[in-house]
Amino acid sequence: MPKQYKKKTPQEIRQEINHYIDSATQKIDSYLTNQSDINELLDFMSQFHTYSFRNQLLIHDQFEGATAVGSFKSFSDAGFHVNKGEKAIKVLVPTPYNVYEGLDGHIKRYNQTSPEERKLIKENKLPMKKEMAYKLGNVFDISQTNATPADLPNIFPNRQYDFSFEGNEDKMLQTLKDISQQNGVPVQEKPIQTVAKGQYIRRNDGSQLIQLNQRLEPRNKLATLIHEMAHSKLHHAKDGLTTPEREFQAELVSNVVSKHFGLDTDEKSISYIAQWTNNGQDIADKRELIKGVHQTAMSFIEEIHTRYESLDYDQTPILSKEAVKPLSLTKEAIQEAKNVSILDVASFHGIQSYKHSNREYRLTDNKSVAIFTDTNSFYDFAPNSEMKGGSSIDFVQQVLGVTDFKEAVTLLNDPSFERITRQSIEKESYQYDKTKENNTFHRAKNYLVNDRGINETLVDNLHDAGYIREDKRGNVLFCWHDNGEIVGCTEQGTIQSDKYERGSWKGIQKNSPSSTHGFNVPFGEPSHLKFFESSIDALSYATLHPKDMTDTWLISLEGIQNGKEDKMLEYVKRSYNKTNQAPKSISVCVDNDSAGHEFWNSLTRIKKDLLTNEIPQKPHGMESVEKWDWNDSLRFLRQDAFSKREGVTLDGGYGR
Repeated sequence: MPKQYKKKTPQEIRQEINHYIDSATQKIDSYLTNQSDINELLDFMSQFHTYSFRNQLLIHDQFEGATAVGSFKSFSDAGFHVNKGEKAIKVLVPTPYNVYEGLDGHIKRYNQTSPEERKLIKENKLPMKKEMAYKLGNVFDISQTNATPADLPNIFPNRQYDFSFEGNEDKMLQTLKDISQQNGVPVQEKPIQTVAKGQYIRRNDGSQLIQLNQRLEPRNKLATLIHEMAHSKLHHAKDGLTTPEREFQAELVSNVVSKHFGLDTDEKSISYIAQWTNNGQDIADKRELIKGVHQTAMSFIEEIHTRYESLDYDQTPILSKEAVKPLSLTKEAIQEAKNVSILDVASFHGIQSYKHSNREYRLTDNKSVAIFTDTNSFYDFAPNSEMKGGSSIDFVQQVLGVTDFKEAVTLLNDPSFERITRQSIEKESYQYDKTKENNTFHRAKNYLVNDRGINETLVDNLHDAGYIREDKRGNVLFCWHDNGEIVGCTEQGTIQSDKYERGSWKGIQKNSPSSTHGFNVPFGEPSHLKFFESSIDALSYATLHPKDMTDTWLISLEGIQNGKEDKMLEYVKRSYNKTNQAPKSISVCVDNDSAGHEFWNSLTRIKKDLLTNEIPQKPHGMESVEKWDWNDSLRFLRQDAFSKREGVTLDGGYGR
């Protein structure tokens, strides 16, 4: 029987992360209690310089003897696999997010801000700062895979392994001098008439200089220069450190960087540190000092790698010719970001959700926001929401408030987030289940005619033609037709309930191709296209304008979240294929609210001079109403005694 895994709650995840953070912090103290243990720590720091100091300690604690670690994906992409039964090494993955100071003075995440505050955020008028959260990621050592040390250059092409100083001393020395010069600290080699190997000098005018004893043998000269460069990077007159503390940091940086490039200085370093710090007793806060050591050593190692390769020496380069590049917005990077599970992203950021149906989750604190697991997408069903919904990238931008597209993609390309593979979200073809239809049409008709005010003749004609049906639960079924076949379906509940955001059940049947199709009704040739937010709006328009239905195609976009302009273009193409000419008119008949206006403004792929903005007008006295749709107009007119209209007949050439 396969092992069952229980998904952890956000609280359990946070407790686990805090455990690892505390564990790493305690390890710092234990490693620095005596000088011999420092040696072991330095070995590991030099080997895993690309990892944070806390992660270095976590890796060492969980897998003693680790030599090269990578994610499951990094090994898989290089053609290797993790051996069966191997336990992952947990590391902390930093994930930045934005917080804002709200109008009430409270610090909030983007999804906690009010509409007024979000407007100010878009105008850059609300104070914002970045905060850091952590999630747990999994890595594996190469010994846990079927790869060998000889395969490391293929798995990690931009990392250097087994570099030797032998024969490279001159080039390395020049590399270090160039880096120091670039940082504003020139290096001068000269005879020093004391026992000093080198010295860092900061003059009163602010200028800096490193003097290096030219009598030193090559390798000693390199270690000394790194030591003095560490002083120039870390220390100044007002840093609050004692001389022993400064020497402790500088020598550890020299040791770590030297070890990384194959130069063993343990014996001299430990002796030097013991001499300056009274065997460590004169160091008050080793934990804080070691953080500076890690940051400086990591910076030096990266600078040396990059600079060394650029020098024109006829010797073996440290790096491969492939340069380390920041994340670029390639199609692959964007697709990788879109594959990240929205539920995983929400959970990590403390946004709780609950299961609403088999394929749908709702946010606990904002029940109008739905996450669809079958398509890895989300949508906000609130009538006046500024959130358009969409992919995981849209979720990060709209819900988490990381509005910069590249920053959102970069955040999601973190390998520790759960991925939804293409196979897992690939839909089966839609199959309309006729066995779920009701034998009668009474409840659906009563809802459409009496509750919604749709013309009775129109409803009867559409029912006879198979466009509108009723299921055994009494829901209205708006069937999506394409060339005489039902390719999808929208369900509309007929019973009011406070359980639903909009007062009654509404949903799209599983595997309906909502990105390309929607409920649509043609009246004659499809020469005039009219796009609506919903099926009810389309039928309300037809009831209000029966004489304008000649050669008209009413089409429901099924909402106006991202990607709906693509659907509009699909129907423009279908119109052309049916009539062999471009549509005579294209009308956008979405709701009269902020979302509808924003949708109109967002249309860019269809020329605006080909479009008509045909939104329902708010009647006199109703101008302050935030949202007004075509069914609102219809019901208002019914109440105002304007409901008597001629029936609209359906052309028998379509959908019969």
